[in-house]
Amino acid sequence: MIKRRTLIIVTLSLLIALGAPAVGLYWLCYTESGLQWLAARITKVGKTRVRIDGLQGRLTGPLSATHFELDHERVHIVADDIHADVKLRSLLAQTIHADYLAVGNANVIIKPRTKPASKRAPRFVPRWLRVQADSISIDSVQLHLQSGRTLNGTGIHVASSVTSQTLTLERAALVSEQFDLEGGAEIGAGDPLRMKGDIEWIVSFPGQPRWAGRVKLNGDLERLEFSGRVAEPSGDASSRVAFSSVAPANSAPQRTAPSFHSAIGFAYSPFS
Repeated sequence: MIKRRTLIIVTLSLLIALGAPAVGLYWLCYTESGLQWLAARITKVGKTRVRIDGLQGRLTGPLSATHFELDHERVHIVADDIHADVKLRSLLAQTIHADYLAVGNANVIIKPRTKPASKRAPRFVPRWLRVQADSISIDSVQLHLQSGRTLNGTGIHVASSVTSQTLTLERAALVSEQFDLEGGAEIGAGDPLRMKGDIEWIVSFPGQPRWAGRVKLNGDLERLEFSGRVAEPSGDASSRVAFSSVAPANSAPQRTAPSFHSAIGFAYSPFS
């Protein structure tokens, strides 16, 4: 009788020991209280501070938040009216997969460097992890550069994937007050960040003819090179200019084929 009772106690103890982690994992992934518990514990990741308000849903998706704020020494990001659907099943393949991410408004401030660059090799995410979003849409965005200038954009749509070394933007589209952009780009982890892309652009100013063309960019945030062609306005002599911002002082602009090339040196940063 004592042996039987002991066997029952041992069996129940094993069931509880094995079942508790499963119950905890289910609570974390499939309940709103689990999602909020996790969010409350990621308010600081290294030197980055994170704040999330109005969080609803569950970790396995869909989920929403009224306000998200990320404060890093080089960038400050504020986003409002956020909706996402995340598929955690892909974590078995070391991937975080989101069917969609929708943001009402995003405000991004680029901060100047205040400390020497780290000697540690930079990376976007841990080496074992991949992040993929099939569809990202942002209704409006404001990008504040170090120079004090602000760029505004609306109707942004893009698909994105992120590994430790590469951030890829595909099928990207952006509409702003004066220009429309469509294309793709690849950003490499580094200090400074490496960039390359292929973009179609349209520029429109009140009372002026529409300008359109295609541009390829390659370089990093300290030296970024552009090359491309102007397709519109057709036959306009001003569209047939080849120039380089690092050309010798005595060189004159060449009016040749409707194309251009520009190498922007260290004195100019795209994010300054």
